[in-house]
Amino acid sequence: MTRKLRSRSLFKALCIPLVAVLLLAGLMPAAAAAGALATASPEPAGITLEQAIKLVKANFTIPTEFSHITSGYSEYDGRQAWSLNWDAAAEPGGSFNAQVDATTGEILNASTWKSTPAPSAQLPTISVEAARATALELLDRLIPNKLPDLKLVVNENEIVPISSYGPVVYSFRWQRMLGGI
Repeated sequence: MTRKLRSRSLFKALCIPLVAVLLLAGLMPAAAAAGALATASPEPAGITLEQAIKLVKANFTIPTEFSHITSGYSEYDGRQAWSLNWDAAAEPGGSFNAQVDATTGEILNASTWKSTPAPSAQLPTISVEAARATALELLDRLIPNKLPDLKLVVNENEIVPISSYGPVVYSFRWQRMLGGI
């Protein structure tokens, strides 16, 4: 009987430290991962979320029906950016989206979409030349220091709409040229 008790005591003496080691080993990777997550997305240097919102609102008119705002922060390609999304809370729907460089405050992109209840034939309210001038004014306001390096890319193969339904859309693209490249 004493041999049986001794073997149980030995078993307990070995199992308790072994279980403790296994538990600690299981917790360490989780703690390391939590530490990595905490350092993976540091606070942006320079532009706060509130400043990013003010920058976008100073440069674009956001329709009042886009009243639900969400935001996010991301890091990619060595760039820190705020993503801002204003959505319509009710039908027919729509959204305004912008992305702001969290370091420099430069507006990286902006887009809007507004639902139309039914397709209808529309005539252009402005000419392509007036739209191009408006786009150039926007570039001059948003990135005046880069404007001299931009070259308008003319798309000779632009698709001509075969339907007169839906809004008229003009698309312009500029390419940044540095040293002829």
